Formats: sequence, C-alpha cells, structure tokens
Amino acid sequence: MKLKLYITISAATLILGIIAGLETTTLTSETQQLIEPLREIAKQYMPYTIKTVMLILAKNIVAVIVMWLSGTLLTIPTIASLALNGYIIGIAITLTGNPAKALIAILPHGVIELPAVIIAGACGLRIGVEAARKIASIITHGKASMKKAFKETIKPMTVSITLLIPAAIIEVYVTPTLIAIFS
Repeated sequence: MKLKLYITISAATLILGIIAGLETTTLTSETQQLIEPLREIAKQYMPYTIKTVMLILAKNIVAVIVMWLSGTLLTIPTIASLALNGYIIGIAITLTGNPAKALIAILPHGVIELPAVIIAGACGLRIGVEAARKIASIITHGKASMKKAFKETIKPMTVSITLLIPAAIIEVYVTPTLIAIFS
C-alpha cells in the first residue's frame, strides 16, 4: 500500500495536536511539565554554532527514527508522538501571546521539519499496521510481512532524515535572526 493514506493520517494527527494546543489558554502543571524541558534544551543551544546545528539535527534524527521504529508497537507511540509534537506547537503559538511572532519562530524551519516529521509518522503508522497484520496472520494463518513494510519505508525515511539537515541549519541561523528582527 502506498504511503499516501498514512501521510494523511500522520498530518491529521499532527494538526489535531496543534488544534488542541491552540485551545490551551492557561499553563496547567501538566502543560508546564511539557514546556519546561524544552526551555532548558533551548538554553543549551546557545551560542548559535555548527555544534548547535549538529545537536538539533541529532535530536531530530533520533526523534523521527524512534517515531518510525515505535510503529512496531501497533502505531500507538507514533500517534502519541505526532499528537504531542502538534500539541507543543499549538501551546507555543498560544502562550507567546503573539501568534505572528510564534509563527516567525516556527515556520522558517518548520516548513521543512514538519513534513519530515509527517513522513516519519507515516512510516511508523505503516509499520504499525503491518505489525497488527502480522499478529492477525499468526492467529488466522494468513500472510503479513514486516520485512516488506520496512523495505517500503526506507526511502521515505531517508527523505525525512535528509529534510532535517536544512531544517536544523535554518533553525539555528535564520529563525533567531527573524525573531530578533520582528521583536
């Protein structure tokens, strides 16, 4: 099966997470627990150097690979990761008090990074569906192939990881400049 359906589901899950985050109007203790580690991580990325690019790139590569491989757990971690990423984006937009400024901080690298996340999510969903089929095939003596599912998702995952390279560079060098200009 082509990844189009999985890409649609992956994008929809991310968008639903963003909408949920946009609906968050106050910081609850749970929301604060999500945001605070991100603030601490952001502090580690100063000053903006190639080392920062490599740290962001490594973090993002690990995140998309985990999203892909965790699909073997019947898609649940992949869906949760997509929804959580969207939720954090939505919260960031809402809680800045200035949606335009938040979008300036997200969109320059996000137009590349978010498709990479959506592709990785789609690959995780594809693997998860095949894992469910494999379990069902054991019970019903049918056929399912995890190997085929992994082979089908290698190329899209390569695209996903490749997209993260310019996204990290933009996040380190362009985004802070735009934020400074529009602040």
